[in-house]
Amino acid sequence: MKYLWLMFLCWQVAEGSVGKRLQLKGSQGIVTVPALADWRLEKNVMGLPFVYFSPKLNGERSNLSIISTSSEIEFQSLKLKQDQKSYMAGKLAWAKKVNAEIIRQKPFKVWVNEFGLKVHQIGIEYRYNLKNYSEVSYFIGCEKRTLILKSLNLDSNSQHQRSFETIVNEINCES
Repeated sequence: MKYLWLMFLCWQVAEGSVGKRLQLKGSQGIVTVPALADWRLEKNVMGLPFVYFSPKLNGERSNLSIISTSSEIEFQSLKLKQDQKSYMAGKLAWAKKVNAEIIRQKPFKVWVNEFGLKVHQIGIEYRYNLKNYSEVSYFIGCEKRTLILKSLNLDSNSQHQRSFETIVNEINCES
């Protein structure tokens, strides 16, 4: 019985990391992402080619928008790190315009995902209409194009942020 339980547990872990994948077909090629239970992928939402929606939790759905550009942006970690001031200035201007309050800037990070794609990540936490939100932007170099992803979730739905990280870690490009 212990042996069967161990096999089931290993299968579940493997299924989670390399399980069913969704294909996002656009004019710039194909992007694949993991299929997450109870999450819904929608096309052409408010001008965005793809938006991945979480199940509803605490009255709201978290979302991850996915855009594939036709150009390859050469990312230089040092330049992006220097541009953090410009990023924050833009976010502060936005916050003032919509009457939101920036709580903190999430640190700039560069890392490599499961498929060897370099991920540049930066974000903020802010308060709007008496609710706290987390927003993270991801820029991913991918076969002569750039993927731009932006996640948004209510802070009380922090488990969705972990799901976003899984998606970004397992996103891949095909020709």
